[in-house]
Amino acid sequence: MISKSGYLFLFGLLISCKNEEGTGNQGHDQVVADTALPPAADSLYQSSLKFVAPDFVIPIMKAARKKQADTANDIYSKASYHMPGFKENFSSLVAENGTIYSLALYNKTKVMLNSSSQLVFRPGIGNYLLLFGEGYFEIAEDATIIEVNYEAKIKASAGSVIAITAYDKSTGHVALIKGNITVTIDKTSKRLNTPGYELVFNYEAKKITQRSCHTDDMLAWKNNQFKYTHIDYKALLNRICRWYDKELIFPDSVPNHYGMFEGNYKEPLITIIDRINNAYPKIHCTIEDDKIIVTKKPH
Repeated sequence: MISKSGYLFLFGLLISCKNEEGTGNQGHDQVVADTALPPAADSLYQSSLKFVAPDFVIPIMKAARKKQADTANDIYSKASYHMPGFKENFSSLVAENGTIYSLALYNKTKVMLNSSSQLVFRPGIGNYLLLFGEGYFEIAEDATIIEVNYEAKIKASAGSVIAITAYDKSTGHVALIKGNITVTIDKTSKRLNTPGYELVFNYEAKKITQRSCHTDDMLAWKNNQFKYTHIDYKALLNRICRWYDKELIFPDSVPNHYGMFEGNYKEPLITIIDRINNAYPKIHCTIEDDKIIVTKKPH
């Protein structure tokens, strides 16, 4: 049991983890950040959350990966970063492979982090965030800037609802469900105020484009689902590997191959793989230890 002084040291970070063995989480981990501690604070229990992040996270984040946080008390204390241009230290929350976190910030903005994602925020202030990976945001009282991979800045107006996907090293995209947003890369900016569309940004080309999107597909992970109307097998398998904590191996000889796919996070991996093999007739996937191996089906 953590002492009351330990809880105060958390600065109001309340974490309730419900990880289960087997096929992945059966529910979302609930996190409330930067709020007053409830009277029954002693109900907080130790968490097995550890810091992990995508490989392309810059060194300030990579340093955090080496610090394993085994208890709820350690999570906050070992997640303090100094960001250039800010006097305050920032804190971080990471959703491991196979986990989804719900986060309520000080300014009432609600966030959900998908598997293998990281959110960096200022304690007590919710209007400047840094995201690596994938997140869903319901912006509350203040216009909020979300910086993605230190490359793109997304300004979302109060009341906006957006979904951001930015696992890739070179590109990312933000879908608008409600409100309006502006994406800026270097000196290039583009505004979006039409729900059902997304802005796709390329960091290297400094290019931002607008296109229609399937918002239901982009939000399916919030409900523990894989649901895609039109997705390349590599993109699909990368998502599956992040959830089931596997390494993806595929030959260069297999071209892009698109299809429709639906599955549930609670299903065994072998069931998901069998469904992929049926949905994508040009490839065959097998599971070997901690790897998913893709081969090209013979004609």
